[in-house]
Amino acid sequence: MRQDDSFTTLFNTLRGKAHELSGELLRPWLHSSVFHTQSTHISDYIDEAENNLKILSNIQSRSEPEFEVQAAYLSERVTQQLEALTRALYRTKPPISESASEIRQAYSAKTQTKVTSTNPETLKKLYSTLTQYKGYEQRLEDQLRLAQQSNDKNQQELVLKAQQRLLRCQRAIVDIEKKIYWCEKALTPDID
Repeated sequence: MRQDDSFTTLFNTLRGKAHELSGELLRPWLHSSVFHTQSTHISDYIDEAENNLKILSNIQSRSEPEFEVQAAYLSERVTQQLEALTRALYRTKPPISESASEIRQAYSAKTQTKVTSTNPETLKKLYSTLTQYKGYEQRLEDQLRLAQQSNDKNQQELVLKAQQRLLRCQRAIVDIEKKIYWCEKALTPDID
């Protein structure tokens, strides 16, 4: 299957899912940092992503070096748009507009801290962080599912990257759960 055919299949799948959730949205659903479109119709967002992919394809067919930066930008944008559409359509709620770098920073900053305080406020923050990480886990599972369904020539690489991200997220969740356990144990008097 050619790459164009796989993208056609992908967009047809997205349109089918959008049709299942038919009806006008109450407000624009996807963040303006990812889409120029601000519409209450999900199909408008799919059209924008598909149009950007066509432009990218035209740019990549040129061998002139001045188009490399534009191609790299559009490639990243199309990737972000497809991820956002997949999250939105398969979660049936608006996605949180956080970039991958923000998520990475949150993981590294929060998972490497030890529980130094065992007050109820610390426990509340840990539960809040756990909820946030569970949301990340769901989105990463969606990305993995999309990568597995892709018929792209780089499918193995996409699947591997998605699996690695998901594994790091799951490790962070385990770390937070351990912190919650020790914090609760410190707050709860021993009953023998």
